[in-house]
Amino acid sequence: MKRARPPFLLAYFWLVFAAGSITAFVDAVVIVPMVEVDPALSIVNDRSGGLEAVRETAPIVVAVVGIVTLALLFAVRLRSRLVKHGVDPGLQARVLRAPRVTGLLVAGGWVVSFLVGLTIDILSLHFPVAGENAVYYLTSAVAILSTGLFGYLLTYTLVTEANRRLIIPIVFPDGLVSENEKVRPLGLTTRVMSLWLAVGFFPLIVLGLGAFTREYVPANEARAYVFIAIFVPVGAFLAYRTGQSLQRPLSRIVAATRQISTGDFAVTLRSEENDDLGYLTDSTIRMAQSLEEKRQLSDTFGRVVDPRVRDHLLAGNIDLGGSRLEAALLFCDIRGFTSYSEHRSEDEVVTMLNEHFVEMDRAVTAHEGMINKFLGDGLLAVFGLPLEMEDPCSAAFASSLAIVAANTRLNERREARGEPPMKLGVGLHYGSVIAGNVGSPTRMEYTVIGDAVNLASRVEGLSKRLEAQIIATGAFASQLSQSARQSAGLRSLGRVEVRGRKEPVEVWGAQ
Repeated sequence: MKRARPPFLLAYFWLVFAAGSITAFVDAVVIVPMVEVDPALSIVNDRSGGLEAVRETAPIVVAVVGIVTLALLFAVRLRSRLVKHGVDPGLQARVLRAPRVTGLLVAGGWVVSFLVGLTIDILSLHFPVAGENAVYYLTSAVAILSTGLFGYLLTYTLVTEANRRLIIPIVFPDGLVSENEKVRPLGLTTRVMSLWLAVGFFPLIVLGLGAFTREYVPANEARAYVFIAIFVPVGAFLAYRTGQSLQRPLSRIVAATRQISTGDFAVTLRSEENDDLGYLTDSTIRMAQSLEEKRQLSDTFGRVVDPRVRDHLLAGNIDLGGSRLEAALLFCDIRGFTSYSEHRSEDEVVTMLNEHFVEMDRAVTAHEGMINKFLGDGLLAVFGLPLEMEDPCSAAFASSLAIVAANTRLNERREARGEPPMKLGVGLHYGSVIAGNVGSPTRMEYTVIGDAVNLASRVEGLSKRLEAQIIATGAFASQLSQSARQSAGLRSLGRVEVRGRKEPVEVWGAQ
């Protein structure tokens, strides 16, 4: 398989850089002003100018450098794995984890920045323990956690969108994202809760900070209201995008299931995210593939055996044994086939037989008969099994006439190609047979067995001696109407000796 170009994985670095920059802007413009305290507080008043500069810049520098370094390391490691191993389950798992990992990088960076600032205050003996100084650290902690939450959600959203549009189609060329066993799919409940954190909880935290610190910085209450006013359309946009990310795969799944219900299993679905909807998409794909495989198996099975036998077996009738039923039997054989094949190659013989059997099959199935088996240059057809027929003998007789007519047309084509014509013999009988599965528990076939089958085969062998293409037993002819016999020229040939029978058998013949 052609490997994807490695540079696309560096998109993670640039997305983290962009999310971190936006988070820093929100923190500087919105969050930081809300935790500013009165300049008279000891924590600010007791610091020297140099210490204050370090206290203000060090946490930010540590956070930015840490986020950028870890994001670059993450992207480079993915790129290195792709170059060495190609697209494998390990790389796929890392891509699926990328939104969470990069989101934690950004969120963790801001938490670390707060801890760095707190450490500087402890080491410089400016750690507050009570009063307004304690309020400063409490509000700062809440603000940093809020900023980290905002950074996580923003990074997660950007990387997820990049995965869906750019990276997942490359590392999952066959789709089926949720089938990677190394990563647990994300639940819809988690996605909805993430949306609530972004559009509900985060604005409430900002509003709470403004209300809590207004005693020290009165302007913070106004800042909070301005932020809420700005964030309302942003929240609406995030809610709309989340709704679209849920509706889009659901609409595709609904369309695919409707397509499947019509019998068209060639669905064009791709899972884009490792969540419950991705799992449902993959399950729909697998279902369509399974149904298509079963249909192909059924079609193939229906070519090996009669479709009615196929349906009979697939309905659960697979036990060994059978039932005694009445049926019309038709044997058809090519006269002089041995001498014909003696002077021709195997390929020529097979080509001739296939052309012959195509026409014979049409003649049988056109009259609702079932070809039970091909016997070298002959065939056995059954009428009235496995589904009952109102008049199986009339159908079998009409099929025999169609076989003779089809062979006449074949002979015209053969003679036009300079090939010798073929003569047929058709034997017909009506009687009791055992119809069912014969063989072993591991290999069986649906067939008919009984004296009636043997007799039908024997009377077919009389066609050459009696100079009639169609030979029927008296039991068969008695089931036909007189007008049917007369119109086809079926006449009585009396009682004749049949090999393997003690008593002569009444036969009828027609050309």
